[in-house]
Amino acid sequence: IEDSISNNYFSLKFWPTLNAKTKQTDHKVMTFTIDGGENKRFFYGDFIAPAINLGLVSKMYIVTLRDLIINRHEELDGSVCSIRLSNEFIKDSKAFTELSSLFAKHAKALKFKLSFEVTDSFAMHNIAAVKSFVDLFAKYGFGFGINSFTGESGDYTYLKELNPKFIKADCAFLLDQSQDSMSALQVITDSLGIEIIATFVKDEQELKRLQEMHINSVQGPITDKITL
Repeated sequence: IEDSISNNYFSLKFWPTLNAKTKQTDHKVMTFTIDGGENKRFFYGDFIAPAINLGLVSKMYIVTLRDLIINRHEELDGSVCSIRLSNEFIKDSKAFTELSSLFAKHAKALKFKLSFEVTDSFAMHNIAAVKSFVDLFAKYGFGFGINSFTGESGDYTYLKELNPKFIKADCAFLLDQSQDSMSALQVITDSLGIEIIATFVKDEQELKRLQEMHINSVQGPITDKITL
């Protein structure tokens, strides 16, 4: 991990969030892998836990965000790129300062829009920290969303305060909700202009059930089967 930070062995990857009704790409989600040569290729899930334990998450993210913002990524031209920021990054004041500096120098030259995501549980319990990033991104016309939504809180005051553009929830979670629970959630999201996006959608059967609930934006293996 330290070698990857020093030598930027990270490779950026992007996968789409699609609207199955309009057949349009809503945005592309950024993740990254380590590609340090033979026998040194690792997926995000392989190294994020050790990086957290070593206190290297913020440094790792700054390297990848610098790559994203400074270097040209043609597949992003004219689109929106959403970054899933880790809880550790959000809590690091030095990371906030570095990201602010990156935006100040390079945001105007970007050929795409940016958005960032944090987990639902973190946003709920760290409103002030998340709000500082929301304000920073808003300053440059960038967006914000919540992922891993669980509906843990019956009180959605934090959604009103943070005003995300979207919330992402696991397909299984959404399909498991009662009609009353979904109606209550959709009343809140509709009133705040928040889009519900289903993640880990695997097949057409799940997509059909989601669309019956008026949820059209999806991530997961199903996106390979949607003809653009």
